[in-house]
Amino acid sequence: MVLLPLLAASALAASPAPPPTRAPHAVPVVFATVVLTPYQERAAALLVESIRTFGGEFNQAPIYVAVDNPDTLPCTGSRERGARVIRLELDEAARAYPFAAKVYAAAQVERMVATAARTLVWLDAETLVLAPPTDLDLDGPQVVAARPVFLLNTVGLPVDQPVDHFWSAIYEAAGADPAAVPAVVSLVEDVAIRLYINCGIIAFRPGRGICREWAKTFGALASDEAFQRSACADARHRIFLHQAVLSAVVAARTRPAERRWLPPGYVYPLHLHNRLPIEKRAHRLNDLTCMIVESLWEEAAGVSRVMPVEEPLRSWLLGRQMDPP
Repeated sequence: MVLLPLLAASALAASPAPPPTRAPHAVPVVFATVVLTPYQERAAALLVESIRTFGGEFNQAPIYVAVDNPDTLPCTGSRERGARVIRLELDEAARAYPFAAKVYAAAQVERMVATAARTLVWLDAETLVLAPPTDLDLDGPQVVAARPVFLLNTVGLPVDQPVDHFWSAIYEAAGADPAAVPAVVSLVEDVAIRLYINCGIIAFRPGRGICREWAKTFGALASDEAFQRSACADARHRIFLHQAVLSAVVAARTRPAERRWLPPGYVYPLHLHNRLPIEKRAHRLNDLTCMIVESLWEEAAGVSRVMPVEEPLRSWLLGRQMDPP
């Protein structure tokens, strides 16, 4: 029973949404991703094509692809599909941390579009848009739209446990009050944990500077040797530091009414499909709006073979299945 107030605070999607009030921005939605490897270069081109093909009213939205080394990864496929390729500005102190590039790329694009766009949608390169992603457009009071993490990965903090040194240091750096952090439920384990956001697909209101604060706080913690030695020395905490930091920044910088959870079909982990509880599994790829594929493009199972898929999506996916390098 003690968990009910926390869980109620996190059930944001269940509350009736206020009438939309569209802000007068030149561009409603901007998409962004980052490329670090040849696989991501190929995957990003398919992501861009999926937006152009299935994005509906957003199919011609600006798309930014941040690349660490455009000399070796020119992202020709993304350019040919109308994306703007930019050189990633990555803090050298953070370069050794997994997924740090995502943090800095999001902040970089946010800074570029802060006054021009209503919504900045971050999409990992290994994702696809399969239907018009209307719920990603923050045309009401919301500042962030996201999904909780899929797995705890030993980092997520159950609400019935005290705040550990890892999270307390992050909360302090972000200016978040641990007592005010709401609860969410992890997708696979179905465990109530303190706010912990998946960063594969997420929408921001760029004018609020959430991504820039994310990069600032991440950089401070990545360069804090005492924190790294005492709370972030193992691989799991280093890998998922970026998600923990964003979760704390969102808790600190937004009010409950400014956050909402996306529908399950907007951040569907196709790579974890068989690990999901039966009641949480999608039945057809055609029912999804956005999905995370991770390495499925190059695996034998393939993106189109995880669950049933019907035309025209079936032919589109089969025609773009990557061959292993």
